[in-house]
Amino acid sequence: MQCLECLVQLEDTSSQSTCSSCIAYQRNFDKTIISREFDDFYNSTKNNKGVCIVELSGGKDSLVTLYLLKKKLKLNPIAVTFDNGFIPESIIKNAKKICRKLNVRYIIAYSNLSKNIKHKAEENICSICNSYINRIIISIASRYGINWSVNGENKYRRLNPYVTSLGQISAKVSNNDEFVLNTINLPFAMRLKKKESDNILKTKLNWKKPSIKFCSSNCLAYEIIYSKFPKSNDQLKKNCLENLSAEIRSGFLTREEATQIFSEDGPQSNFNSKLSLTDIENPDNEILITFDSDDVDANSI
Repeated sequence: MQCLECLVQLEDTSSQSTCSSCIAYQRNFDKTIISREFDDFYNSTKNNKGVCIVELSGGKDSLVTLYLLKKKLKLNPIAVTFDNGFIPESIIKNAKKICRKLNVRYIIAYSNLSKNIKHKAEENICSICNSYINRIIISIASRYGINWSVNGENKYRRLNPYVTSLGQISAKVSNNDEFVLNTINLPFAMRLKKKESDNILKTKLNWKKPSIKFCSSNCLAYEIIYSKFPKSNDQLKKNCLENLSAEIRSGFLTREEATQIFSEDGPQSNFNSKLSLTDIENPDNEILITFDSDDVDANSI
């Protein structure tokens, strides 16, 4: 049985018709907290010359977030993309083009993570990728005195003890001190809706949907995992449903919109991927910070 509020399958149908996450969200959400979190981010960033990092995956949500930061909030974001080896070249090219259009400084870091799915499908490639991203943005933020990193997730960061859009990441930096970086899920903090996001993509960014499945608009990792481990479909399906369900709770999607997205782009049993690891493998596994030659040099940030 499916939760009446989202798309999650209920494990125990004898006692409730709503999943525990939906119950927690309804109990713990307070719009005044989210509004205060946004104000804290905005005022702190504005007082730091408007400079923040935006985690630019190249997908639609991060591109909308970049637009909101630059055009609506009038801030000065530095876009950082981690090319994990699964992002098509067309996605990177489009991100570069949009950064030029918006006059945003753009940094690309590269490391091929294909080795992480050669032997088993259970490895959470997104978690591995996030650990690299955190390492990269902390390195940049600590060097240039940046206090905030912004991502394009259309959902809350945490449900308990209260619903929040904020988080923190930390790491040891060169002087062996602990550097703590504030993070915010900006679309959620701004209470963005899918229709608003779609309008920005269409009218402001001229974005066209790429032919990527598994509820992604930038990364081929899940598709390649499925091509190598077809039995992983159930887990990929669960991941996709949980993410869409979080976006329903957060108010970004309606249940009907999420159902349609899953039917069009979710993992399907009859999906026939033509991709394999050999399509994206590269012996180079170094993280290389590279700058677009047309962009401002890192030392001038």
